[in-house]
Amino acid sequence: MPRRWAIRWAILGAAAFGVGIGALLWSVRPKGFDAAGLNIDPRARIDPQRPYEIIVWEEIIPAPWAVQSQAEAVEAAIRAFREQHPNVRVTYALIDPDTARERLSDAVASGQPPDVYGSAKGLIVHPSLQIPAGPYIPPVRGEEPPLFHPAAVDALTKSGIVWGWPRGLWWNGWLVAIDAWDRVAGEAGSGWTWDRMREWAGEELARGRHPVMLNAADVTTLESLVMNAGSPGYRSGADAPGWTEASVAKAAGFLEQLRSLPAMPSDPDRMSRTRIESLIGGRAAAIGPVRPHLAQAVFRRQPGRFVLAPWPHDAGSDPVTPVEVGGYFVFRQSTYKGDDHTRTAMELADFLAARSDRWLASQLGVLPARPAHLPEWQDQAPLDARSREALAALWPRARPVSAGLEQRELDALRERLRSTWQAFWDERMPAEEFAQKVITALDPAVWPGAGP
Repeated sequence: MPRRWAIRWAILGAAAFGVGIGALLWSVRPKGFDAAGLNIDPRARIDPQRPYEIIVWEEIIPAPWAVQSQAEAVEAAIRAFREQHPNVRVTYALIDPDTARERLSDAVASGQPPDVYGSAKGLIVHPSLQIPAGPYIPPVRGEEPPLFHPAAVDALTKSGIVWGWPRGLWWNGWLVAIDAWDRVAGEAGSGWTWDRMREWAGEELARGRHPVMLNAADVTTLESLVMNAGSPGYRSGADAPGWTEASVAKAAGFLEQLRSLPAMPSDPDRMSRTRIESLIGGRAAAIGPVRPHLAQAVFRRQPGRFVLAPWPHDAGSDPVTPVEVGGYFVFRQSTYKGDDHTRTAMELADFLAARSDRWLASQLGVLPARPAHLPEWQDQAPLDARSREALAALWPRARPVSAGLEQRELDALRERLRSTWQAFWDERMPAEEFAQKVITALDPAVWPGAGP
């Protein structure tokens, strides 16, 4: 199948996933909506005769090897925006992500947040002064694909409200030695099941290396396996937590089987610490989870030796690509500057989201949040041809790790799971007991952050 047609089918496949959510989120824009204590008209337009000043805060995204730095990309986007709107003055600041969210919370509390805030990953919601993006997102017309991948919208939606303009699908998967992957590459889709992976692991053991080394310290490993056992990502509100005890038990049972082969080293701490050097040194066939930054580091150090691959999945469940999503969010100040000022901030947020979606794709290989950017990603992503092909195939299967959970809630939930996850490895906790403890930890009655 020619690549452009493959891309078209990928877009349509992803759109099919979003049919339900699309009916809710891509509806006709309302004449007015209540937000941040105001009734706002999303149809207001930028007044070309009025001067506007828009302040943008942007979280720093490390990319030391980028041909174009993040600052250069933001400045170029702002220049392009001002060519269309010369009456808009934009100032921006790149902020350390370790302190950025706290600074934003303080600014909201003081009534003076920035007009636009860009998160590297995660949903941000401050209802007192934040204005949702949903009423400004163009509706889908006819047979057009949606503006965003449904997973991107899902990740930035809380209580039915789309709060931000998505940018980038931060994937995670496996990194596999090419000689090992060649033996199963044809089964990378629905055929790459846990059963097939165990067979492959036995073949790799016979070749004298660890089939896979997972990061036992990273809860992402658990999340990815549970999502490939039939559960969605974390959910907030009435749908919390989204995971089922059966899916958690399946995921833990799969890990137990890998340990019994043994497909992994017996010491989980040492496995976590040495997995990268073991892969590069030829002592491991695969490692996971691998995200864009780690993939770039390995590919640049050892070009041509490894390829990106999907997580294997339970035979009774569809394969899933877990993703996290960043976005741009719009705020008002305690003294409201008008619906046209809000429109200006929204258009800039949309513009920055589109430009940075491309920047993330071309500099880090992050999958695009916008279907229209997928062909560019295939041409420009700094990955080898096989890894680009593999990730393009995973794009339609992207599902958000969390939906409706703000980043602070997601971080707290992961921290809550960490001790149980560690006990599973250290104490060899049985899969059924582990699943019960995980579901208890996710119970909104136990963890209020998962509640409405």
